[in-house]
Amino acid sequence: MDSSKNLGARWPLNVIGVLAPTIVFVAIWFPLIAHYFVPNVSITEDMIDSARQAPIDSVLDEIERFFGTSNEDRKELIASAQMVLQGKVAIPGHSSLEFNFPFSADDLDKKLPGWHLFFARFSIPYLLLNAYEASRRDEFLMAAKDVILGFASYERKAWLPKGLLWNDHAIAGRIAVLAKFWKRYRNHPDYQPEVAKELFQLVARSAQLLAKPSHFTFATNHGIMQNLALWQICPAFPSLPNIDYYKNIALERMRDQMRFYVNEEGVILEHSAGYQKVGLKLMGMAFRHLTLLDMPIPEDWKEKYQKAEAFYA
Repeated sequence: MDSSKNLGARWPLNVIGVLAPTIVFVAIWFPLIAHYFVPNVSITEDMIDSARQAPIDSVLDEIERFFGTSNEDRKELIASAQMVLQGKVAIPGHSSLEFNFPFSADDLDKKLPGWHLFFARFSIPYLLLNAYEASRRDEFLMAAKDVILGFASYERKAWLPKGLLWNDHAIAGRIAVLAKFWKRYRNHPDYQPEVAKELFQLVARSAQLLAKPSHFTFATNHGIMQNLALWQICPAFPSLPNIDYYKNIALERMRDQMRFYVNEEGVILEHSAGYQKVGLKLMGMAFRHLTLLDMPIPEDWKEKYQKAEAFYA
């Protein structure tokens, strides 16, 4: 038989043999990559210059408190921050843990209890910022900056999740820390526009992930936290694009959630009694966010809150 005819007959099979693994690879990985993909946003000088003036500091102070408060006294706080500069940090249940200061993606998925969320929600820069406030030592503010910038650079280039990089709770927790940093940095003598641009890019990407329908954790308090984080972005970084959209989509989603999150008897419908207290706290935060945004609190939410408070008591 003519060899040229054999080759002609086999070429479709050869092409299929080459393409099949590629098709399978794309079919498996493309949906995952698409799920986490959000485009970078164009950050302009006008956006940043405007945000250096507004909002006023007291608004940023209030937003940062939604992250939580530090129980350490001044001396302990500064000592903890000094440890961080040496690549060591203490978390509950451990005397101290080593990490790569200021940032390494390898630390995102360390196999340690409680570490993943602690690290991904920016607990380390939060600690450094608290130490800066307690001591006015610029090294702590600049260290917080370096941690945030290292994370932002990695996050922007990542294709797939690592640790809790794009976890709903972690993203929501980062917003208050970014607002806290921005308040301290925006008028600091060592302010640099390129740092502000990196920061704003991270906030803009976070907002897109929080608002993305496929990321919305509608059935639990995590979805509530996602909406609250969007409402934090709106007053903290009002010059970013799509702020009105984020404000309204969070309200729309919260309206849907409040229909089942708290029942007519005031019971927070989570999986343990401890979440009754958590739910009350989140509802109170939602009310305060709405007032910061000059939006009315729905009457049925107020009624549910009063019943939830009575049930908790």
